[in-house]
Order: sequence, then structure tokens, then C-alpha cells
Amino acid sequence: MIKILTKRFKSLFPYLLILLVLVGCNHSNSQLQPPLAHQKSLKSILPKYPIDKVPYQSILKKNISMPKKGDKSPYGITISKEMETAYNNYLNGNGEIALQALETINNHNKDTRLLWQTSLLKMQTLLMMGLASEALEDVPTCIEYEQQLFKTDLNCKSMRGEINVWLGDLDNAKKDFESVLLEIGNWELPTIYFMPPSNMTELVSKTTAQLRAYTGLTAMNTLKENYEEAYYWGMESEKRFNALHYVSNHWLYGKFIPFNLDSYYGRANTLTFLASAMLIQGKDGYEKYFQTAYDFFDAISYIKGKATVLSMKAMALNRKGDYNQANKASKIALDYCMKYGLFDFIWRIEILRGETFKALGQSKLAYQSFLRASEVVNSLSSTLSSDTSKRKFGYGKEDIVYNLVQYDIKNRDYAQLFKHLEEGRARAFVDMLSNHTITVSNSTLLKKLQTLDTKIKKQTLLNTAIKSSYNSKKMDKLKKLIKHREELMKQIEQNEPKLASVVSIWSNSLSATQQHLENNENILYFLPTKKNEKMSYLLISKDSVKHHYLTISINDLKNELNKISDTLGLGYDVRALKLNVKKNSTVHKNDINKDIENLRKNLKINISNKVSKLFIIPHGISYFIPWGMISDSFTPSILPNASWVTYKNIQIDSKKVVILGNPLFGEKAPSLKGAEEEAIELSKQYQTTALIGKEATIEKLRNKVSTGVDILHLATHGFFNKKNPLDSFLMLSDGHDGVRLSAKAIYKKPLSANLVVLSACQTGLGKLSSGDDLLGLTRSFFLSGSKAVLTSLWEIEDEGTKNFMKIFHQYAKDGEYIKGYKKAIDILKAKGYPPSVYGAFILNGTDKF
Repeated sequence: MIKILTKRFKSLFPYLLILLVLVGCNHSNSQLQPPLAHQKSLKSILPKYPIDKVPYQSILKKNISMPKKGDKSPYGITISKEMETAYNNYLNGNGEIALQALETINNHNKDTRLLWQTSLLKMQTLLMMGLASEALEDVPTCIEYEQQLFKTDLNCKSMRGEINVWLGDLDNAKKDFESVLLEIGNWELPTIYFMPPSNMTELVSKTTAQLRAYTGLTAMNTLKENYEEAYYWGMESEKRFNALHYVSNHWLYGKFIPFNLDSYYGRANTLTFLASAMLIQGKDGYEKYFQTAYDFFDAISYIKGKATVLSMKAMALNRKGDYNQANKASKIALDYCMKYGLFDFIWRIEILRGETFKALGQSKLAYQSFLRASEVVNSLSSTLSSDTSKRKFGYGKEDIVYNLVQYDIKNRDYAQLFKHLEEGRARAFVDMLSNHTITVSNSTLLKKLQTLDTKIKKQTLLNTAIKSSYNSKKMDKLKKLIKHREELMKQIEQNEPKLASVVSIWSNSLSATQQHLENNENILYFLPTKKNEKMSYLLISKDSVKHHYLTISINDLKNELNKISDTLGLGYDVRALKLNVKKNSTVHKNDINKDIENLRKNLKINISNKVSKLFIIPHGISYFIPWGMISDSFTPSILPNASWVTYKNIQIDSKKVVILGNPLFGEKAPSLKGAEEEAIELSKQYQTTALIGKEATIEKLRNKVSTGVDILHLATHGFFNKKNPLDSFLMLSDGHDGVRLSAKAIYKKPLSANLVVLSACQTGLGKLSSGDDLLGLTRSFFLSGSKAVLTSLWEIEDEGTKNFMKIFHQYAKDGEYIKGYKKAIDILKAKGYPPSVYGAFILNGTDKF
């Protein structure tokens, strides 16, 4: 009887579907709603999902597979062999092969729909490889394709939000996620279907973008410690993931609503952040969500995902104040990560354990944990992912330095304190270069190291990718590669110490550094502090080391600098757009003098009257102190680290001077007549011909510099890229229009000069990295072999710049950079120029070699 009824039901099923369409087609609106009013609360306009009407789905018991050649994707694309290769290698952690396959597709296809899909997969692959900055560069191309197809950019925008979460740019991530949800409006994925949907592309596209936005808001609010917000978005996200899995696992709907492995990954991440927020808030039910997240990651064999769950749980217990349980949980997480060689997790967990031990009053155990974190990072610095984000569970490499420094200060162990400070700065530099191929040497050892680092990164990804599983042979291979690297680094440190400072965490000792100081020289080393703590510094002389506190905090200093900035009309945070103050100007004269005196008073350094040279190692906002305004008794110069005074730079054996000014910018930037006059006058001083106008091209500049010059003076526009300092650039010409000479280009193909003068706006600015190093144009020239780089914090008027440069170069031509810098400041001050002129310039580096 049952068989007969089943047979009759199947024969009537198409007619029943038609009847159901007529009865219930209004269950859910599948059309895209117009954007809702932005002035309304986002929560108030989004619908509450009817979770009670959808059976709860936990782990879906179905075979997980990615698209194969010949399959049809939800977007109507026939999967090619290259696309199958890209998908499989993305899942298996072989990002390079996946990117090669995607590149092949791009080179041989013009189908916009296919190109859009490859663009999205490329960004996901780059994220998997830890290359978030490169993924961000692909967003505009993705948006262009999606707008051509659908007149919207929902998926690319939500992907950009996810990338920004990885980069730590949580504010812009929030803007993208909220924009996506506002555009989607009150649309929701239908959970009842009466026939296969005709708008499958729209369903998949909107569902993917929507869920990525909900997951992103859950993650970023947890990272920002907005736990109530994280709970709200996490619950709403979980309801929608549950609905998707209900539909895709339904006996009928699952035949035409495709299952996507990404939904496991996304739901597991949502549950992890949701459970963390619940635990910290003391809400019941978090254990179930942690376990379900772990099970989802386990279902796709994602080792890193399971490590994330274990680590986030330990972090949440720490944040809640349950330190004994946090200690136990972090040990479980650490053991798991040690088993699989997850070094990016290990050092962060060690920091977490250190913070937990510190809260328990066990300072020695805390110090040991911070030391172990430091050792992991130091030994594998260039193979770890960059530290632009505190993703995972909220700790970055700067936390290692801060905690070690606090312990060393307490114990007055200045030798260890110096070592930890220098290691932190070295880490920052190596961290920035880790994802770039940089030409710093033709060394055979360097080439071997770069090849080995590539192998370690690749093996780590293969061992821990989605769809990966534990394999002792894989782990043994990784351990052998790491041991080989340690041996190679010892050879580099012994044979090429300056190269070691670029590619490894290496520095001189405190005593060795002191031996290179003269009696009239001190090192002022600012120590890392929290925003509201009093600033402090080490004062290092030839025969002593002293630790002192200032009367102001980081926040106080920032307020002082902003006050000076406002008085001078520079704009926010000492990042000027333009300043046009003439000689003898009396505008705000009394105010600026008062501000400068306050700054001088608050930054009073306890140095001897015999000290005439002060080498400054800044921290945080102190990089932007206009030392030229407040230094009367000593001449300041900014160094990347204290070990800099010990390096034996190879003197470029050339008396050649190359001067460039006012390139032909076309429509790209306004002409700089003052820069042109400056370049012409200096060329007369040096009896050379300046590159001006259409002659000021990158090609002609490189030809003139060739293998190296004594002085390189560039008077042109300079622009600082806050988000990616390697994209900061100087504007040159191609003979017709303006073109960019970026910091990245200079790293890759150095312009070598003993002294570089950047007479351009904002050339002294850079990005403060996790190890407290300033990364930008200045660093690129240091890596090219320069002993000193003269830069400016803001743009000043032409007459003041011209006179400063004329005086400075009178001494610089004989290698007396520090003396020339001091003389230029003193003479302009005596002539009545305002502080905004002579205070703008910063001397980086030294002539002491």
C-alpha cells in the first residue's frame, strides 16, 4: 500500500507544487529591497529571523566536496579544469598553485561572470595565505565585474569588510558590513519552496553577502570588546546559517539549493565569536556553541579552525577574570597547536598565558611565557603572518615587548631591557618585509634563506589547510626545514651581520653599543607604554644607563602636538596638508611660543651639558615630535634602533650629487615652482645639472644614480599612505604626466646615496608597526644603504625651505649632516623665521660611521 501511495504521490507532485505556489508564494520576498534610511538604527530595520519555525540543524551529515570539472555552479558557470584545480588547492592550502590556475583563467577568458568568480576566489586564497593587503588590492576589480553583472557590489563589499577585519581596520570593516545589510534590507532566504527557484544566482549571491556581513559584525564587535553587540549579531547570524543548512539539507530543497563548504567555515567562525561574547558576559549556553563550532571545523578537517576555537575560549575566560580556568584552557590550546606546528597561534597563546599568570600573581611564570612567545617569533620571524591585525584573539607582537620591558624595569636589568627593545624593532622590520621580495644583497646566503622561508610557509599551509589532516611525516618535514633555517641564520649572523639585521631578529648588546658612543653623545630610548601611563625612557651614555619618567603620558603628548598643530594651522595629528607662513609672521606668535615652551618643559631630558649629539629612538606618537623646535643645547637625530650606531656602513665612493625638482606632473598634481628654484640654486652650488620638468623621470633618475651617489636631493610632491606604508610615494614624471615612485619600488630596486634629502610634503611620516618602528619612505632609503635621510613632517613655504636647504648643504657636502642640520635651524631662527619652518625638518640617521 505504501509503495502504491508513494508512486501516486510522485506522479501528482508537479501539480501539487503548482497548487502550493498559488497558495504560499508570499512566504518570503526574494526581490532585492531598496536601501533603507541610513538615519534609522540598523537593528530596527532588519527583521528578526523566525528561528522557531525552522528546525535546528547542527552538523550536516553529508559528503563535503567542491565543484568538479563539468559541474554547473549556482551562477551558471561550467566548472573548468583550471577552476577545479583552483578550488581544490585553495582547500588543501596550496595557494600558489590555486593562484596560478586562476591566473590562467583570467588570461584566457572574457566571460565577466567567470572573471567575477575567479576574483572572489583569488581574494579568499590570498587571505588563506596571510596576504590580506594583496587581497585588498583586488577589490576594485571584483567590484567592477559585479556591478557589470548585477548593478550592485554586495559580495565584493562584504569580502572587503572581511579583509579589513584581517587587517585590523575594524572601522572600515563595519562600514562595509552595515552598507551590505542596509542594501539587502529586509530580504531573507526563503525556507519554503514550491518549485525550483528561477533566481538561483540572486539567492546565492545575496545569502553569501548577507551571512558574511553578519559574521563580520559578530567578529569585529568581539575584537572591539563590544560583547553585547557581538551577542546580538552572533545570534542573528546563527539563525540565518541554521536556515541555510536547513534548506540545503532538506530532502527536497537540497536538490536545488546548493550546499557550500564556506557555510561551514562561516558558521563555525560565527559560533566561536558568539560563544566568546556569551562567556565573557556570563550568559548560559556558550559551551554548546563552542563545541558546535569545533564540530563544524572538524567536519571540514580545518586544523586552524579548531585551534581558533580553543584559543578564543581561553581568551574569553581570561577576559572574564576566571584566570584558573583560563590557564587550563590555554594549556589545552597550546598543546594542540604544538602538535600541529601552528606557530602563528603558539606565540599568541604564550602571551595569553603570560597575561593569565600575571593576573594570578605568578610573575616568574608570566615572564617565562612572554620569553617563549618572543623566542618563537624571533626564530621564525619572516615565515609568520604579518602583525597588521590582532585577529585570532586580541594579542600582537608589541604585547611581548611591553610585558618583557615592564619586568626588566622592575628588576633593573638594563642589558635585558635593551635586548628586548632592539628585538622588538627588528621584528617590526622583518615583519613588514616578510611578504615582499626585496633586493638588499646579492648574498648567496640570503637567496638560500628566502628559498627556505618560502618552503616553510608552503609546508605550514599544507599541514593546516581546510580538508587537511594530521600527518606525522608532514610535521617531520616542517621540523627539518625549521632546523635548517636555524643553522643558516647562524651562518648569516657570523658572516654578514648587517644583512642579519634585515632578515632576522638580531641586534648588538648594550655594552657593544655603548663602546661606539663618544663622550658628547647620548642615546635617548623611549620605552613602550600604554596610552594613559607616564612616558619613560632610557638615557644611554658611554659608561652609564639610567631610566627616567616624564611628567606626561602618550595621550598628553598627543594633545600637546595637536595643540601646536592647530595653532600653526597644520590640520589633525601633525599630518599637515599645507602651511603657508611667511618670514617674520606674527600670527599666533605668542600662542605658538607658549605651546613650544610647554612641550619643551614636558619633554625635559636629563642630559649633561657636555652632550651635543642626542640619538633618539622614538616610540609611538613621539615619532612626530618636532625636535627642531625644542632642542637648543643638543642636536637631535632619529635612528631606527640603537644598534644603528654600531653598523659599519659601506661608504659609497662617489662625490656625485643628483638633484631633482618640480617634475612635469600634468593633471596629477600642481606644479612646484619653488621646488624648481630650489633645485636650480642647489645645482649651481654643486656645479651640476638638475633634473627638472619633463626630464625628471624615474628612468633618468635611476640612470644618474646608477650604482650610487654621495647626495640625492629630491624636491617634489611626497604622499604618505597610512594603510599601506610601502605604497607611500614620491611624484616624478614620465615626460608627460606624473608617475609614482613608491617606497615598495625603492625597496625592490634601491637608489643608493650616502645622504638623501626629501624636500617634499609628509616625507617624514610613516606607519608605526607592532614593534614600534616607523615604516615608510625613510626606511626604504636606509635599506638602500643611506647613512642619513632628511625629511619633513609637513609642507612649508618655498622661501623657508630654500634657505634651510642652502645652509644645510654647505655642511652636508663635506659629510657633516648633523652640524649642517643644527646650523640651518639656528640661522633661520636667528633670522626670525617662525618655528613652523625650521621645526618641520627631521634628520634621520647619522654621519657617525
